[in-house]
Amino acid sequence: MKITLKGQIPSGKNAVKITRTGKRYPSPRFVAWRNVAIRQIISQVGIVMRFSRPAAITIDYWPGDLRRRDVPGMADALFHLLERYRIVLDDSLLINLVWRTHEIDRENPRTEIEIIG
Repeated sequence: MKITLKGQIPSGKNAVKITRTGKRYPSPRFVAWRNVAIRQIISQVGIVMRFSRPAAITIDYWPGDLRRRDVPGMADALFHLLERYRIVLDDSLLINLVWRTHEIDRENPRTEIEIIG
């Protein structure tokens, strides 16, 4: 399965906030990105294959600017997204991660995800 997401990826770290009563909720910025990303996935793959066994994942990332970004945080955000849309039943099933960062593409920052399993 291959998916292309347009735009920058926010970090999944610190994207979950906690109220005074202990309730956990995602930050508005993360929710906005997640909703756009889910629409992109639906437009590309529609009803998706759900992985219920360990699967290898390769991520090719083209940043849109020179800002230093937290790769584990971006991977975490993508894993949350794939679990939220139920592409994987549990993000712990995504193993053998390969992350490749390419040169800056100011015109078309994107992330290409391939899951094999």
